[in-house]
Amino acid sequence: MRELENAICDGPALHDKVFSKELIEALFPKDGEKQLNLDVLAAQVKTKLESEHPVGKKREAAWVQVLNNSGDSVTSTTGVQPKRRWTAKSADLPIKGESARKPDFCLIPTGAPCWNLNSGQRITWQMVDAVGEEKGEDSPKEERSAYEQTLDRAYFMFSARPTRRYLFSLTIMGTKVRLTMFCRSYVIRGKSFDILEKPADFLRILIGLMFGEPQDIGFDPTITSEYENDTLVHYITAGGIEYRVIEPLFISDMIRGRGTCVWKVTPRANPDLNDPSKWDTIKDAWVDTARPHTEDFFINHARENGITEGIPELISTESVLFSGQEDTTRKFLDDEFWAGCHLEEKRKKKNKRRRLAKDSLENRLHKRYVFRGCGIPITSFRNKRELLKVLADLVRVHKSLSDIGLLHRDISIKNLLLAPDGDNYRSLLIDFDYMAFINELLNNTKAVAHRTGTVPFMSIDILAGRAPHKPAHDLESFFYVLLFICLEFSGPGRERNWDHARNKTWDIYQTPLNAWLLGEDLSQLGTAKASVVLDQILFESSVLDQISPYFRDVASCLQSLRELLYSPYTRACTHDAFIAVLERFHGQDFDETIPEDPVAARDGPATENPGGNGNEIMSNSSSSSNSSNEGSQEHDVFNEDEEPRRKRQRMNPGIPENLYVCDIGSSYSEIESVEPLISPLPSSSPASSPASSSADIPADLLTNLPAGPSADHLADSLVHSPTFNTRSYTFTTPMTPRKARTKYNWGPQP
Repeated sequence: MRELENAICDGPALHDKVFSKELIEALFPKDGEKQLNLDVLAAQVKTKLESEHPVGKKREAAWVQVLNNSGDSVTSTTGVQPKRRWTAKSADLPIKGESARKPDFCLIPTGAPCWNLNSGQRITWQMVDAVGEEKGEDSPKEERSAYEQTLDRAYFMFSARPTRRYLFSLTIMGTKVRLTMFCRSYVIRGKSFDILEKPADFLRILIGLMFGEPQDIGFDPTITSEYENDTLVHYITAGGIEYRVIEPLFISDMIRGRGTCVWKVTPRANPDLNDPSKWDTIKDAWVDTARPHTEDFFINHARENGITEGIPELISTESVLFSGQEDTTRKFLDDEFWAGCHLEEKRKKKNKRRRLAKDSLENRLHKRYVFRGCGIPITSFRNKRELLKVLADLVRVHKSLSDIGLLHRDISIKNLLLAPDGDNYRSLLIDFDYMAFINELLNNTKAVAHRTGTVPFMSIDILAGRAPHKPAHDLESFFYVLLFICLEFSGPGRERNWDHARNKTWDIYQTPLNAWLLGEDLSQLGTAKASVVLDQILFESSVLDQISPYFRDVASCLQSLRELLYSPYTRACTHDAFIAVLERFHGQDFDETIPEDPVAARDGPATENPGGNGNEIMSNSSSSSNSSNEGSQEHDVFNEDEEPRRKRQRMNPGIPENLYVCDIGSSYSEIESVEPLISPLPSSSPASSPASSSADIPADLLTNLPAGPSADHLADSLVHSPTFNTRSYTFTTPMTPRKARTKYNWGPQP
């Protein structure tokens, strides 16, 4: 979690600021009918906790009872119902999602579908307003464990609820409690305190979380949400107009950074969910105030200089306001709090003065853009000729921008779009967040170390930190975009080799190109890339041999571009030369037959990738590794749009990408999972451990599982298996070529 390095702060009593006495009085005015005697209720909470302190194996449920009973005491006194309640269901049944997570307890809105026992709805991350972790004792080890768990949960919460400005977690260790705050610039761990010594403070935290308005717990008041047929629908106000969100196009799964969110929208006053011509795009981002210019500045500058084709058209742009002021991460807390807030020191040195957090953390401004229309991904090309033509047009757009002194600096596959234009498409270059003036880059010596881009598409020189960013480096990125399309796609809009169970049977991380992508050191990634692309023979054997059969006749184009970029005699690659190569091959006849891929033929039929339908429109891929700390770190390489499965594997290269650990530890299964999904279990003769035989395995467990079950399906099947008893079973399931077979131990239910 490198993105949060130098961003974790130890603060004073955080709850005194975010859930202050003034906030409680605003919720329950002393001169109103909803009077609240905080001290009396706090004394009751203390007495109850002293006599019935949660102990034993089911402490989570016991603590939830304490939390909810405290809220109920407020209701009985004031008559006000809580907006949210705590549940420990997540401690048994993992929250529904791509990866199983089991917070000890969660704070859920009272109107969420999961409270309806007849709905059959599992808890999803969209329903979670806050999380809590409980440890039986107060020790440095347990405290660190609890923090790491809440940090992990915060990633999922921000991804599922991008309308959050910030969020909270609650950690209980013995009788001590700590409130932690996560936002796009920092993590603040408030000072812990003993509940028995300060019960009123504890009650204030609970009242703020359970009874506070949405904005009190970090939600953006300019974005509202309503449940429609158990589906959460968002409405966003921008430029004085309220829009209905049709679907999210891109949601950053980072905590620190721009936190970019992109939505396909239609005006709420006159919604049209079926006519693409009525759709627009909204982009939310938290931009570093240290950067001299924002995206709208560069778009307007380009248009003022006559560039109108191939770049986004702004309908409106604004700095989002909160309480009448610009919404910035610094203003979440006041100066008095910041004066006592220090950065966490990994190693405390004697007599070393701790750094003030305010002096070290970037301040981020909440920006919102509305763009006219929606594009579709460049991977939705209809044939190879169209792909090369659109790519050439995009290079022309880039040349036009370079001619007026602008450099994009983040050419990547998700920043290159197709814009519908009648029966055809025109090119669209998006995401100007990291754009800069070329002359400023050349004259700034610090710009060499400040590396920007999306890792798979970054040039060798930029990865190595050898030179300031130049137009030729972006041309190299265009080359990598075409290369990765040829590697990752088996045809127009068809991601390569997906079988019927959505099991990807070809993976770039299992090829020699793995060395281009995995690792923390950008210079090493650049060295690995250079060792291949600078050697023609190695490039052919390690790269061109890996491209999908559909793109075999594009290999010559790739080779020509490689020679243009890297030949010692032609290192001065220009836009015109790059375009000339694309146009030369664009004019040839291509075979548009989609051949059977040898890998797909071995492991399952290829089907159309469900993600290639335009859902990534106007997405922001200005990042690549783990963080988004513009102006505060050595480099700006953080891939916000990186596929979560790939990021997990890149960050944990020792963990097999398709490893599932299945452990039935309580009344429900605990499954720590990463994609791809498990292949269907054999129903006749599954392999077993020496301790068990196929006769020991419940028949219904083998026959009732859906093909290629997800972790959720697998969990439900195990739980609902009537013959699943107290015995342990070991299965062996088919895996991909890198690891032929892996055992899964499924322990017993109590």
